[in-house]
Amino acid sequence: MLKYVRDSRNRLEHPNPPAMHANISDFALRPDGMIMRPYIEVLSGHDRYPKRDISAVMSELAEVLPQIFEGVVASLCAKHAGPVGGLEPFLTRVEPEHRARGKKYVQFCYGVKIGDEIVRLG
Repeated sequence: MLKYVRDSRNRLEHPNPPAMHANISDFALRPDGMIMRPYIEVLSGHDRYPKRDISAVMSELAEVLPQIFEGVVASLCAKHAGPVGGLEPFLTRVEPEHRARGKKYVQFCYGVKIGDEIVRLG
């Protein structure tokens, strides 16, 4: 999805027709009398993305971008975590069924391995 966003932005800001550009349509009346919704089509060199409904693209972005941001922040935090009590912490994703009550938005936590068991910190 990030590659699609990057290519869309690059083709809109720096078009190089005919091989690399983006087409955005507004509402249009089709020959059968139906109204066609706005769409975006991105042609980027070797990559050709199909026409997509703009509202579907925006809905997908609204769902995916926060997850990507959370993953990047968690990765940066894990990279700079130091030893805790002589144990090396690591970052782990918390599955929805293992999240504490009232903590449904907690995606990641630190953990340490003690013997064969993984113990969550926090």
